[in-house]
Amino acid sequence: MANWKLSDTAIKKQIADAKEKTRIADALEPQAKSAHYDPTTSRIVVTLSNGADFSFSPSSVQELVTAIPKDIAEIDISPSGRTLRWKKLDVDLSLPGLMMGVFGSKLWMAQLGQMGGKSTSRAKTAAARLNGKKGGRPSRAIHAGRTLSTSPSRTVRSVAGSALTQRRSDRTVRTVTRASSKTVKSKKK
Repeated sequence: MANWKLSDTAIKKQIADAKEKTRIADALEPQAKSAHYDPTTSRIVVTLSNGADFSFSPSSVQELVTAIPKDIAEIDISPSGRTLRWKKLDVDLSLPGLMMGVFGSKLWMAQLGQMGGKSTSRAKTAAARLNGKKGGRPSRAIHAGRTLSTSPSRTVRSVAGSALTQRRSDRTVRTVTRASSKTVKSKKK
């Protein structure tokens, strides 16, 4: 095991470098100046150092979904302004992570996406009916392990080995073999 010995000047230089990096990060990244829970909207509102406000619903955050409003209202901000803390709940959330929309684990985020996809509205119902009148969802074809849409509205290309398969709006399938530059046309049934 190596025996590291640093001189006082080396330590002072490292401290000065760390302070400079922190100063630059503080200037570039907004920090939380205040945070509170608004019970009328059921949202956590964070005021940032650049004057902007950021809010989010505690029900979308994995660690806060089961918490009661009284506990959610007890928010502390870390000295750096980069973390929101709930001592009673033993929860720490990164402000940059929250601002990027990271409200929990990958599994939690996937479940949030599924719930959003299941939501219904008048617009979604009308769009589904319109698509049904057009014949429903386009069928999907599988070529060399890759799934391709056979939607009549676009051309999709897939490289499978040395062949290039194209699907066109007229539903004609054309395969071009690169080695022989020979084109074989076939009508889709």
